[in-house]
Amino acid sequence: MKFYKRAITSIKRKPGKTLILFLLIAILGSVISGAIAVEGAISNTEANLRRSMRPIVSFDLDGEALQREIEASGEERFDLMTVEMVHQLGRLPYVAHYDYSIFTELGTDELQDYRGEHGGMMMVGVDGEAVRWGWFHIRGTSLAEPQDMRENLIELTSGMIFSDDHLSASDDAFPVLISNGVALENDLGIGSVFTIDRTVYRPIMDGDWDRERTEEDIFAQITFEFEVVGLFDPLQSEIVNPNNPDDVWEVEHRMRQLNNNIYVPNFAAERIQRFEIDTQFEMEALYFDAPDSPFGDNPQLFQTVMLLHDIDDLENFRNTAMAIIPDLWYVTDLTGSFSEITTSMSAIQEIADWILIISIGATLLILSLLITLFLKDRRHEIGVYLVIGERKIKIISQILIEVVTISIAAMVVALLVGHFISSSISTTMIRNELETPSYTWNHSNWETGLNALETMGLDTSLTFDEMIAAFDVSLSSEVITHFFAIGIGAVILSTVIPVLYIVFLKPKKVLL
Repeated sequence: MKFYKRAITSIKRKPGKTLILFLLIAILGSVISGAIAVEGAISNTEANLRRSMRPIVSFDLDGEALQREIEASGEERFDLMTVEMVHQLGRLPYVAHYDYSIFTELGTDELQDYRGEHGGMMMVGVDGEAVRWGWFHIRGTSLAEPQDMRENLIELTSGMIFSDDHLSASDDAFPVLISNGVALENDLGIGSVFTIDRTVYRPIMDGDWDRERTEEDIFAQITFEFEVVGLFDPLQSEIVNPNNPDDVWEVEHRMRQLNNNIYVPNFAAERIQRFEIDTQFEMEALYFDAPDSPFGDNPQLFQTVMLLHDIDDLENFRNTAMAIIPDLWYVTDLTGSFSEITTSMSAIQEIADWILIISIGATLLILSLLITLFLKDRRHEIGVYLVIGERKIKIISQILIEVVTISIAAMVVALLVGHFISSSISTTMIRNELETPSYTWNHSNWETGLNALETMGLDTSLTFDEMIAAFDVSLSSEVITHFFAIGIGAVILSTVIPVLYIVFLKPKKVLL
């Protein structure tokens, strides 16, 4: 009889041992299947999140690396990105679209800001009386449509966005887009011209903090003139916290922030910023013997956003960009927006890795002992095969066929059972991790570099439902292949070791 027919006959004639081996492999295989299914789910989830991520990048300064540099050199000096670098990066083949925004802030008592429900800031004026103080974020743009408008955070309600003429530097009044809230507070409309006097006072050196400020206290002063070309309204539906829609304070804060944004062409923002930076360092150098600007000569502070053609271009872009941007800078993207779920998955994966290692070890040990016991009962059978001249490789093949045949059937069951159990447990663990009180919306933005993107109006949030939906525990061909490769491999190794011990004995010793 052929050895493979003997193997099938042996399986049929010994149903008790066959059932024991089947159940044991099914139980151990379920544990291995569960661990592999979790690893596959994590891999699938990361791929899903990556595919859903918008291919948007920006650039940020590595604060930790800067601190190490300062401690090592004793100097707080570093290079800034330049507009020339931005244009060089924008010409890379991976970039579909890019914009950069020069930014600064202006405080004035001449223009009332949008108050919301809690009013505005009060400060002491030159005459000693409390005056309402308006605080505005000046946001430049190199394109006709500001970033916040492209991201649907604001919508134009009247007037126009910036034209090519507006974006070109001139000595006329700066063209601006302001909110209807600010326009209503100040009785402004399309075509209105308003001015803001920026006054910087000398520091009080005599300790008389209560005295009134006079013209002699003025260190520098400049007047900026603006012309309203467009009015906008924030879109409240776009700024609601998706994980906490009832967070009224967050909505009010964002509404006030967006209403008090003043959008200007970059050349206008640069002139305002230049005055602020130069004045600050001149005064500190004069009165406090402070060092020169750590930014070098004629610095420009701006934020950049670039849209790539495809998310798969991210690594190539990152590698190329690192050779262009200054030291201590890095490329930031939206991968940090799902840091909450990746942190949870890392904890689950560590557990799954340990379960996989332990279960494989247990499988090798338990199956080896069980098969050794089964083979001891078959010593006489194996001795007869050896006496009649059966080749040892065929004896080994027969036993392997018996065990592997049973194992395949058991592992099919184990794959389904293990996947079902692991998917239920892992999904519950992920859900519980994300529902814990420590989870907050975008709580890790500053740690992940998302702050640069978020302050430009980009949606860096990922809702609870989106993260749960991305957790993909479906069986893939990779998971199935991985499971059967490990399972069959463990079974074969567990079988070969005891079989080799017996078949390499002398036939007389086996029969005794």
